[in-house]
Amino acid sequence: MGNLRTYFPYPQQFGDDFIVNNNKQKEAKININWNLTGTTSLQYLGGWVERKYDILTQDDYRGWNDRMTLNWNPGGEFSVVGMLWHEIGAVDLLTTVYAVNRGVSVDPVWQVSGKMKLEALYKYEKHDFAQTEQPFGLPEQGEIIDTATTTGALTYDITRHVQFQASAYHVAQSTSNHTSDFHENGLSLKMSFTF
Repeated sequence: MGNLRTYFPYPQQFGDDFIVNNNKQKEAKININWNLTGTTSLQYLGGWVERKYDILTQDDYRGWNDRMTLNWNPGGEFSVVGMLWHEIGAVDLLTTVYAVNRGVSVDPVWQVSGKMKLEALYKYEKHDFAQTEQPFGLPEQGEIIDTATTTGALTYDITRHVQFQASAYHVAQSTSNHTSDFHENGLSLKMSFTF
């Protein structure tokens, strides 16, 4: 069980009106860890969640937070972590402070040698604002944002204290009204020293 209080000391101005997004959130979760086989484990963390607003009661939310994680390790050199989730998430916007997020990710890791590791990540998430209405009789916001991220990284331990990493990524975002659509590619090289 958990209780969370969100309080904004200063109202936010929206045109000629002032918005107060103060709210209370209650949660009840369970955590289940299940060793399916010697190489596979499953974890479930989730339960009931309720958010009530002090003033904007049309934005109240009641539903479920769920996150499931599958770990597969067939050998010492290779492992995969997969995740599924459906959760209410924080958003820093004027007329809403949450979105219902649904997503999936797959993260395989290959320990090529004692010094070299290859890792990849694919993540897809849908941020749904459709259940949040704008205040004062304005139309429902209804925004949906889809984001897909693909990342690959090579890590090499040059010495016990010096590590080199090269990574590349691709991000694609689309929105229901297409005002924030974009594609992005990137490459990074990093050297780190630990002592």
